[in-house]
Amino acid sequence: MIHDIKVFDKDGNLKEIINGLKVFQEMCEDTAKSPYLMERKKTKKTFICRFCKEEFPRNSPVQFCCKQQKCIYQRHLENYPRKGGRKITCVICKKKATVTHSRAITCSTKCSKENNRRNNLVNGLSFRVKTKRKRAELKRKEIACQK
Repeated sequence: MIHDIKVFDKDGNLKEIINGLKVFQEMCEDTAKSPYLMERKKTKKTFICRFCKEEFPRNSPVQFCCKQQKCIYQRHLENYPRKGGRKITCVICKKKATVTHSRAITCSTKCSKENNRRNNLVNGLSFRVKTKRKRAELKRKEIACQK
């Protein structure tokens, strides 16, 4: 809603009332006819994406990548490259491999599953041994208390 504009003189008396809607429409017409805005819309250039080699309209003068996920990922890798690999010897198959994770000790998911299986066996056996020792100790204490 555009309100009317009241113009007062220096003594505070009302001088004139200007139709606000009419003034606003005149301002909008002037900006719509501006040659700068018209020219800008016509001269919007295109660019070729550096990664997928397709043509897209340019949104900024420094834009070189489109907004597809694969191109964004490639741009991210270019700006922030992955850390170099670490060479290990796999604990299961004894192959030499290069891994990026700092705690990796196996070369593949297959070896990782085998390693987990072995650890579970060892942990399970040690748990059983501990429970047997605790039971035996409790029995010795009971026998000692009865004597």
